[in-house]
Amino acid sequence: MMSSSRFAVCLLIMLAFFLLSSGLRAQTWVFDSGRVRFSIRNAGMKVEGQFSGLEAVVEFQESQAEKASIEGSVEVSGIQTGIGLRDRHLRGKDYFDVAAHPQIRMKLQKLEKSGNQFSGLFQLSMKGKTKEVRLPVQFIKKSQSAGSLQTNFTLNRLDFGIGSSSWTLGDEVSVQVSFELKAEAK
Repeated sequence: MMSSSRFAVCLLIMLAFFLLSSGLRAQTWVFDSGRVRFSIRNAGMKVEGQFSGLEAVVEFQESQAEKASIEGSVEVSGIQTGIGLRDRHLRGKDYFDVAAHPQIRMKLQKLEKSGNQFSGLFQLSMKGKTKEVRLPVQFIKKSQSAGSLQTNFTLNRLDFGIGSSSWTLGDEVSVQVSFELKAEAK
């Protein structure tokens, strides 16, 4: 028969093992909310804006980056630069042509992890053109139940037929995308 002190030690070891092993399970993160912001030079000044209404499906485990799934879209009609007249102009045929191309879409093809850094190969679709782009991706764990995946990158608007070459409007657009995540309850 086991003494009570040996029984207590065995019980503590089993409890510690259970607590440690439950903490080692891969945590799955899913989309909660997000935003897409951008900036571009126009007439020598920085113009900032955003697209409202980011919708996405995200499944991400930090320890299994290769299994990640990220797909998101924004309605181009949700463009906001702070000037209504400019927003209406950007929705027109010369720029985004919202009537023919209502969404900008982004879909992950492959996510790789190197140390603490991630790199994602995405298909980015805008105004009827789809390009493969390699983007840096950062995972930020804010708490046990909240985190985010973020990417900051620059693209050439002319590659997607957004506007035409101009002396006043820059070609390079800085883009910031943030997918706010929540831990999936299992």
